[in-house]
Amino acid sequence: GGASPYTWTVSGLPAGVSYSASTGVISGTPTTAGTFTISVTVRDANLVTSVTKSLSLTIAAPPLSITTSSLPTARAGKTYSATLSATGGSGAFTWSVVGGSLPSGISLNSANGTLTSAKVLAKRANFSVTFRVTDAFGNFAEKTFTLKVQ
Repeated sequence: GGASPYTWTVSGLPAGVSYSASTGVISGTPTTAGTFTISVTVRDANLVTSVTKSLSLTIAAPPLSITTSSLPTARAGKTYSATLSATGGSGAFTWSVVGGSLPSGISLNSANGTLTSAKVLAKRANFSVTFRVTDAFGNFAEKTFTLKVQ
């Protein structure tokens, strides 16, 4: 109804998202995942007819992915340190071992994905270990590595 062209006003958009007042098109690259309540108002050319509606806009987090390509070789009887990395997801990450096992003496910090050992106790062998990273919304990614001990 009303007379065209219409003018749009949108408020409550997440960071990185904008709109066109002349077309009402919402576009952009959001920087935050979540559900946002936005307010959309359309007015006709005569500024007589105006309608406002609240809408729910859900921005999904980018897919979670473990980006570490390989783990450095551990040396029996020596210290060890490596850090697992991930991208995507939303919020804080939690790391865990979901397959295989870490060599004796090496532990995983679940809060930051760091593998450390004051002294690797395992003997020379290859260990297949599957790590899982989980984001704040329960999304997860897994990746299997071979951790060599020499």
